[in-house]
Amino acid sequence: MKILKSFTLIICLYMISIFTNHVFGIEETDWTIIDQPYYYIINVNDKVRIESVMEDIALIAYDDYDGLITDKIKISNPNNQYVIKVYDLKIEDRQLGTYEVIFNVIDNSGNTASVAVYFVVIDNTAPLFLDTSIISYNINVDDINITEQEIISKLKIKDNHDAYKDLIIETISGSINEMTVDIDNPYYFTVRATDLSGNKNEQIITMNFYDDTSPIIEMDKNKIIKSYKDNSTTESILESLNIVVTDNYDDNLSYYVVSNDYENNKNVIDTYRIVIGAKDTSGNEVLETIEVVVEDKIPPVFYLDISKVYVANDIQLKINDFVQLLKASGQIKNQSYQEYIIDENYSKNYNIAGEYNYELRLVYNDGDYQDFSFKVNVIGKNESIVKEPFFAKIWNFIKKIAHIIGDIFKWLVDKIRQLF
Repeated sequence: MKILKSFTLIICLYMISIFTNHVFGIEETDWTIIDQPYYYIINVNDKVRIESVMEDIALIAYDDYDGLITDKIKISNPNNQYVIKVYDLKIEDRQLGTYEVIFNVIDNSGNTASVAVYFVVIDNTAPLFLDTSIISYNINVDDINITEQEIISKLKIKDNHDAYKDLIIETISGSINEMTVDIDNPYYFTVRATDLSGNKNEQIITMNFYDDTSPIIEMDKNKIIKSYKDNSTTESILESLNIVVTDNYDDNLSYYVVSNDYENNKNVIDTYRIVIGAKDTSGNEVLETIEVVVEDKIPPVFYLDISKVYVANDIQLKINDFVQLLKASGQIKNQSYQEYIIDENYSKNYNIAGEYNYELRLVYNDGDYQDFSFKVNVIGKNESIVKEPFFAKIWNFIKKIAHIIGDIFKWLVDKIRQLF
């Protein structure tokens, strides 16, 4: 009868100590006996070989009689061997999960022992935001039609294992509906990407606003025609145009004069330009040009005597025009005066053919005054002037002389009163 030696065969996990050979090359041991399944966690990113796993976990086999027999350890289920099965696969093709690998050892006497090591393949790497150039958006204040979905769709996000379609991408702070458009202050969104393993990564997206649209200058007209005798200032001309400045972003903008060749040439016949501009807070500028045409606006007037005036119906005479006629005929004293309209029905009918009255008074600085009466005959452009009959001329001349004599007599009376 053959007697077998007693032995104990164990598979041990070498933990910390450095060991040297004593009887079987072992002087001191600090081993843990594996008597239950052992779990070994592997990141899905890692490529491992079975040999490196055994070294990493310090898996050894020890027999009471044979001593260390680590070199006899074999894998009993090689077809389910994770490290062999997935080593050459792309990371995204590797499967997460738990894989059982059974290690088996046989001593020199044929005794066997085995242990199960469970390789737990996990993914603990968060998705990565790749293109940092689009983490900041420049948005025109005139074209804010972007949606949150558009913002998310333009992000380039990659995960080490999961496909893009499997990622959960969401805005966790900020909202298009609540976004405040402010050129001086960016608006921020926070986007989170989560993979199937729950790994999260967040990215702040900056919305910068800009304005590249110039203001608009609106006015009643951009051409002014004035008489060389009109001393209107640049300010009064601009005020008369009812200029308004509007902008797509800024409020309460005003205009300013850029150049002005009219101001020093008010009474010189020519065409001049006043250039005005407006600028918004983004520096966008607009320029508009106003033409000022200075001309001789004293209209052509035909008269047969000082009191009868003929004028075309497309010209409107003003009080100053009548005074100019009086000056031309020598009827006005060489003193300062103020002119007043006594009565007239011409102004409202200046463009309607017919005869109208125009009476005015000149009051001089010394208190004296003169009254003048005109008959204004309005004729069409194609009409000819009909001369007065000869006897009518004589009668009008007599009235004129009588009017002059009356003025002289009035002047003499005033002087006599001053003496007494």
